[in-house]
Amino acid sequence: MTLAHVCEHYENGWHNSPLLRKWERDPVETFLTIQDKEPRYNHNAHHDLEDSEGKQTFTVKLPKAFQGFEPFNIQLCVDHSRFLNGWLIGKVTLQYNDGTELHYNGQSNYGDLRGGTLTLTCTPDHTTNVTDSIPLFVMGPILGYRGTKDSNYQLCCLVATEGPTGELQPMRFTVTHRKDFEEAIVIVEGETAKLTSPLGVSGNYKLWRYDWEVPRHASQDYECRYTLPDGRSFVCIIPSFNTYPRIVFGSCAGFKTQKEVRMESNSNIMWTHMRIEHAMKPFHLLVMCGDQVYADPILVKLAEERKERGIDETDTTGLLEEARAKYFELYISRWRQPEQAFILSRIPSLMMWDDHEILDGWGSFEEVTPFMNEMYEAARENFILFQLRGLREEPSMQLSKNIGRHSVQWLHPPTDSERNPRIDRGPFTYIVTFGDVCFMMLDNRSERTIDQIMSEQSRQEFVDILKALDGFKHMFIVVGIPLIFANVVCLLSIVKDSPIEYLKNASADIHDRWNTPQHVVERNAFCEMLLDFSKETKTAVTVLSGDVHVGCWGRLKSESGVTVDMMTSSAIVNNPPKAVKFALSVFSTKDSFHLAEHGKIRMQLDKVDDVDGMVIARQNFVKIVPERTEMGHHTGRYYTEFVKKPKEIFGKPEGERVILRRPEKVGRFIESCGCEPDTRDSGPCTIL
Repeated sequence: MTLAHVCEHYENGWHNSPLLRKWERDPVETFLTIQDKEPRYNHNAHHDLEDSEGKQTFTVKLPKAFQGFEPFNIQLCVDHSRFLNGWLIGKVTLQYNDGTELHYNGQSNYGDLRGGTLTLTCTPDHTTNVTDSIPLFVMGPILGYRGTKDSNYQLCCLVATEGPTGELQPMRFTVTHRKDFEEAIVIVEGETAKLTSPLGVSGNYKLWRYDWEVPRHASQDYECRYTLPDGRSFVCIIPSFNTYPRIVFGSCAGFKTQKEVRMESNSNIMWTHMRIEHAMKPFHLLVMCGDQVYADPILVKLAEERKERGIDETDTTGLLEEARAKYFELYISRWRQPEQAFILSRIPSLMMWDDHEILDGWGSFEEVTPFMNEMYEAARENFILFQLRGLREEPSMQLSKNIGRHSVQWLHPPTDSERNPRIDRGPFTYIVTFGDVCFMMLDNRSERTIDQIMSEQSRQEFVDILKALDGFKHMFIVVGIPLIFANVVCLLSIVKDSPIEYLKNASADIHDRWNTPQHVVERNAFCEMLLDFSKETKTAVTVLSGDVHVGCWGRLKSESGVTVDMMTSSAIVNNPPKAVKFALSVFSTKDSFHLAEHGKIRMQLDKVDDVDGMVIARQNFVKIVPERTEMGHHTGRYYTEFVKKPKEIFGKPEGERVILRRPEKVGRFIESCGCEPDTRDSGPCTIL
């Protein structure tokens, strides 16, 4: 089958794809991505120039004062058959002011800007022609970390297909070791089992999961290259036994409304910066603590569509099935965005949901309608499938002193009859380990009400698992809502009775806070559990949070000498709230209470730096990297560094090139180190 046949076959289907419905984005979009590799240039080329390899180069002149795409639009239409290497590949349309349009189908680099000229280099790809044996991949791979088993490193990846695919061929993988500039040595080659049953099905889409495990070296990292049946290959790093993980952490990867989506043309720029950081020094884990997708427009759109069909808002007949399909498509469309797809396919991730995967403020409403409950059911099912990779369907080991030394462990595992996303009610808190480091991913949404965050049963399960943990040096606890932030409880009475709809909606956000009257006792008890655990086990405890669309450092200190660092990174995509710095100057960010075993407990935000003050009111993510001595031994300390969006994304032209400004950074060490430093050598320390 030739490229022309492929293009002809799919052209009529592009605009009909449910992935391009208007509640997500317009069917066409203005698109610019700066790649970190230098492509070839041909400044004399015209739109129809083709070389001997079939490569075409479009050259379009832009005004000297580059402010966007005012002179023309670059329109990208998705072709599912050529979703390659984390980039959306498809039909490119260049539209000039005079109405002239130029079209091209094929693999493309979008795009590079030099001296007022945007160059698109397009290469026809003949290796991905659609055949009966190669399905249409519409999302993925989404790489996931599953822990360790018998000393092996466990991975999984999600892919989504479109069409009548009944099974997927095995995925191949190769583990290699490379020392300095020597040729890579193959450690092991293998392949997964053939997939005959999808995790989930929605309309014409199917979600699948590949699982595999690979060996590890005692002291050296390996590379694992895995290749899907369509020929696409991706590389991730397999850490050694003695490696403390290099972590990248973020949250809030979307927008609440379509208006916000369209207003922010460079919303994914921090994913691009994360890609650059990963290229310089690869990360082992990506930790996402909530709002991985924003589902708010789904409820609005479904309500509008049903109203147009004459369905009363109290009638929920058929709503659940419609919502399931919408949520399924939401994950596919969001996780195939080029900049994010690149990261998700190369860094194994751990995820936990928060409110926007359901509805802003979910669980903190004074009244919940049947319509909203049906939306929650659909959101919960798709959260299990996509963010938890469907792993709840597998048996979980019982709590023991060896907890976490194996695969993912659930604090509240489902019974045999509950191992189905449509039945499984949660809660979904889980723990997974990485050598001497463990990660507790807390589900603070499935049981949340206006009066509680976790149920009494969940709190007891949390205590039990803390007692079962033994021999870990550092524990990261992922909690969606920060335990330390501005105390805005005094605003509750104002916003609750306000005639302004926006302020009324803010009531749920305020009720979400840990320091509201309904939750403050629960917050103090939760802090006590963390302090007790750190004191008794000498384990460093760090709390990671998101939600508030700013970055900040908080600290929990007791008179007994225990410190718990609390770090908030938000948002990697969304925008910070307006006047947030003014609000923090008005409302207190300090609190204190007394515990019998620890004396006076102080909670407060620390100053980030002289520029940002208490908060980073810009898009950001956090690098959490271990410190080592000159001889390579771990000191037991972690260094954290905020990577924050530059105030100006693009700098002035440098010669012929308009440069992408480097992000600003500010960092410090985590102080809550419960372990003794490694002193086997006395050389200077470095950050890995």
